[in-house]
Amino acid sequence: MLDTNEKEEKKLQVSHGRGDWYEAVDKYGKKFLVSVADVMCDCGMWQISVLPCMHAIAVFMYRKEFAQDYVHWYYSKEALKMTYNGTINPIPDESRWPIYQFEIIEQPMKRTKVGRSKKNKRRATNESCASGATFSKRCTACHEIGHNNLTCPRLRPMNAAQVRLHQHMWLMFAPKRVHILILEGVFLMVAYFCVRFGKI
Repeated sequence: MLDTNEKEEKKLQVSHGRGDWYEAVDKYGKKFLVSVADVMCDCGMWQISVLPCMHAIAVFMYRKEFAQDYVHWYYSKEALKMTYNGTINPIPDESRWPIYQFEIIEQPMKRTKVGRSKKNKRRATNESCASGATFSKRCTACHEIGHNNLTCPRLRPMNAAQVRLHQHMWLMFAPKRVHILILEGVFLMVAYFCVRFGKI
């Protein structure tokens, strides 16, 4: 990470302020204030990771100093050795463990909430609906989207009894998908002539 910050610092321009304050300007013209004495930078990365950020490294290069001298002791080799300096004793087989004399604490029982469980996740207020989701009506007579059987343009001159007859015949012949379009045309023609000549 320090090497990455050293590469990025070459794109910055540094100017000295008062005391230990410096100003680093990136290629977009954004300014960052750096205080070497307080170990602080406006970007906040130096305070969080305790590693000099690219703005601080640019200041060190301006001061002709090494960034490694400002790295925290936590990242040193001595600190790493102290972390793994302790020893872990081997553990015997579980059958040789001492018998636990106290009451065993079981996990809490899961309480089922009242009502039907929700299958879909609850969307946030600023979250949009799923892409490709449609909520259009589909006609049960002609199976087209955008209207229902009461406002179907093909069945508009038909009454309610004729609509039910058309739906019944459609469901009866629906498995024969090869003849669907032919049968639909025949049914519509029969319905048209029945309405025209008042046979139904």
